[in-house]
Amino acid sequence: MLITVIDDEVLALKATVNAVKEALPEAEVRQFTKCSELLSFAAENRIDVAFLDINMRGYTGIEVAGKLEEINPEINIIFVTGYSEHKSEAMDMHVFVSEAVRRAYPFELRAGQRGMVCYNGIAPEFRPLPEVRARREPEVFTVGCVANFDPLKDQMTLLKAMEKLEAEGGRWKTVFVGSGPELARCRRYAEQRGINAEFRKEMPHAEMPQLYNEIELMALPSLSEGFCCAYVEAWACGTPVVG
Repeated sequence: MLITVIDDEVLALKATVNAVKEALPEAEVRQFTKCSELLSFAAENRIDVAFLDINMRGYTGIEVAGKLEEINPEINIIFVTGYSEHKSEAMDMHVFVSEAVRRAYPFELRAGQRGMVCYNGIAPEFRPLPEVRARREPEVFTVGCVANFDPLKDQMTLLKAMEKLEAEGGRWKTVFVGSGPELARCRRYAEQRGINAEFRKEMPHAEMPQLYNEIELMALPSLSEGFCCAYVEAWACGTPVVG
């Protein structure tokens, strides 16, 4: 079985790929961050199942699904998203990550369509780690932010908030994990303003429990969220969340 996964948010891509490999260890799994590369691959390879992110730069998952079905009408499409702003006519089953998202869904389901709530799950590794917490700097309050550097995630607002807190006194540190189009602008702003911020690249999902235990607060000032996995994982590690 050949399975493809596409998501322009690298952390989400890795999480989906890991979940697919765990569920179907015998399957061949290919991952993509660019729609053009996936479509080129599909033109030369018969894909059995395609996991598509709904919200991507350049294309929507709905548009990619249509192109994949033109190439292979028998392909199985699975949409992966935490957002409700997708086109209802493309789906037979609407899966929501919370009751709140389901209630906020802006479309009426067509005849024959079904809807269900499937809450985000958490691996047992996401738990409080006393040995990691013991290594925290007692005089420094560390805030973490795990997200793709996309305008929707709005890390700049968090940077400006931390700038104000540092100006008022106390010792503060902000740890950002992720990549994306807004990274350079945020990094430049932090350097120019002298904000105590650390920017880390994406890390293996297995290392995330340690990060959530290193920080004292998880902050994500997104303009819109469904039921963010980073929130739930931080909570499971005993770390407060604000967003």
